[in-house]
Amino acid sequence: MELAKAEVGEIMGEIGRVALLAAVAFGALVVMGFLLPIGLFLFLGDWLFGSIGWGVLHGTLFLVAVALEAVVLALGVRASRLLLALLVAIVLGVAVALGLNALGMDGRLAAALGTTAGLIAWPIAVGVAAFRAGIDTDKLKARFWPSGTIETTKETIEWVRAQTPLGPKS
Repeated sequence: MELAKAEVGEIMGEIGRVALLAAVAFGALVVMGFLLPIGLFLFLGDWLFGSIGWGVLHGTLFLVAVALEAVVLALGVRASRLLLALLVAIVLGVAVALGLNALGMDGRLAAALGTTAGLIAWPIAVGVAAFRAGIDTDKLKARFWPSGTIETTKETIEWVRAQTPLGPKS
C-alpha cells in the first residue's frame, strides 16, 4: 500500500509539472500571437513610411475596420457589399496618395497619407454599406431562435395531452 501511495504521489507530481510546462508553452504562444502582428505593423510603418508612428496609426485603423467588418458580416450583410466598400477605400487611398505626390509632396509621406485616407474610408464605407443594406432583425432572430424545436415541442405536448386523460372535468 505504501508503494502505491508513493507511486501515485510521483505520478501526481509529474502531472503537475507537465501541466505547468503546458501552461507556460500556451502563454508563450499567446504572447507571440500579439507580438507578431504588432511588430509587423511597426516594421511596415518604419520600412514603408519612415516612422513606426505610421505603423501604430495604420495598424489601429486597420484593426478598427476589420472589427467593424466582422460585426457587420455577423449581422448578415452580404460579403459582396463589404468587398465593394473595401475597393472604394483602396481607390480613394490610391487617389489621395497620387494626388498629393502630383502636388509635389514627398512620395513616402504621400503614400502614408493615402494609406491613412483609405483606412479611414474603409470603415465609413462599411457603415454606409450596412446602412443601405439594412439589418433584417427577423432574419437575424431566426438564426439564433430554435423555432423548429419549439414548434415540435408544442406539437408533442398537445399530442401527449390528447393521449392522456386528465380525469373528470368539473
